[in-house]
Amino acid sequence: MHTQTLTVVRIIEIARCSDKGMAFPKRTELSFEHDGGRAFGVVIPGWPQIEEGARFVCALEQPDNWQTLIGWKNLTTGEIAAPDTGRPLWVITTALASALLMLFMTAWNIDLLWQDTPGWLLAFPPALAIAGSLRWRAVRRQRAFIERLPGA
Repeated sequence: MHTQTLTVVRIIEIARCSDKGMAFPKRTELSFEHDGGRAFGVVIPGWPQIEEGARFVCALEQPDNWQTLIGWKNLTTGEIAAPDTGRPLWVITTALASALLMLFMTAWNIDLLWQDTPGWLLAFPPALAIAGSLRWRAVRRQRAFIERLPGA
């Protein structure tokens, strides 16, 4: 991850979006001019306070590519805008459900079900749980990186 410090000179456009569900959490879409140029169509997690003259230290996946913005720390107010880690409840639920399914099938020796069920279908719940937990850990790491960004 790369960091970049900037001062917002002018806000061109800003839109606060709130879609239901975790697939599309609250976000702010904006275009602005900063002391190093312009940025268009930038998406930032949450609804952070953004004002002209505010200074930010930003975390980008690729340098100078605002489409890869992960989050930022407002140096004026100290506010952090970073991906929400949420709770890994669905990951835990999926893992438990798949473990119970495998335990049930093994304990009752349900050979017919094992023979008639495609292997990919049996592997899907554990794979989903593993992928979800890996994604959750990556988002936690991104948020921790943004929280550790220097103050002023």
